[in-house]
Amino acid sequence: MNPDTPFRQQPLTEFKVNQFSPDERPFRVVRMQKVKEMTGLAHSTLFAKYDPSSPCFDPTFPKRVRLGLRSVGWIESEVVDWVQNSRVH
Repeated sequence: MNPDTPFRQQPLTEFKVNQFSPDERPFRVVRMQKVKEMTGLAHSTLFAKYDPSSPCFDPTFPKRVRLGLRSVGWIESEVVDWVQNSRVH
């Protein structure tokens, strides 16, 4: 980083989720739309994963993180790990 360059003009460093080992991944919270894209699951199916009476119930699905009174997110690395471990190869 050049100290003479204003912060907003600094180049952004992009990364791919898989370039880090699970212990090195940056901590990032993702919202519903991103989780739907990452998992391929519908909105209702995501919430059914938490309901023990649902046929979609999955106790290994990552826990939600409360972000505010009406918003939740998921830890990105936990979702990535779940996707990688839940798929049959």
